[in-house]
Amino acid sequence: GRVRPYVGGGVGVGTHWLEDNYLPRGNGYDDSGTGLAVQLGGGVRYAVTDRLAIDAGYRMRSITDVSLEGSPALVDHNAQASNIMHSFQLGASYGLNGNIFPEGEDSGDWYVSLFGGAALPNRANHLVDGYAISFDRDAGMSVGAAFGTHIADDLRAEIEVSYQKTTNSTYSPYAGAIYADV
Repeated sequence: GRVRPYVGGGVGVGTHWLEDNYLPRGNGYDDSGTGLAVQLGGGVRYAVTDRLAIDAGYRMRSITDVSLEGSPALVDHNAQASNIMHSFQLGASYGLNGNIFPEGEDSGDWYVSLFGGAALPNRANHLVDGYAISFDRDAGMSVGAAFGTHIADDLRAEIEVSYQKTTNSTYSPYAGAIYADV
């Protein structure tokens, strides 16, 4: 049929950028680091034509154990960071050399996908110089692209690149006090 529900997951590498100036003394972060990235998701894909499909889906993405190195010049701190992001997104996929939902021997057809939507973050937890710190974050955005192929009936393999951005809304430092993001 023209409607196909799907579930999936993936493992890769993610980069976590943290730029913030949240403490009253002007201390903060201007750091980035890489860590293990994991993604789980599902959704529904609808074939508009033989080659074009639209998609509505959910993704849970996590980047864990990212090391952020402090800079004495910026008066920031060394930190370990992990975060989880929930994305609700819409997308479109185009079959490059055949049907977007190939069957049987046509399973090697390639496609490209573009997607975007809302990113809803969980509380981000960081370990800064041995102290636990939490950040509450506002909703943001998520965009990306994928290139893939059908390796069997109802089984795809793809490479994805995505970008998500949110803003910190509050910061809970060492003793539990809360500062608004500045």
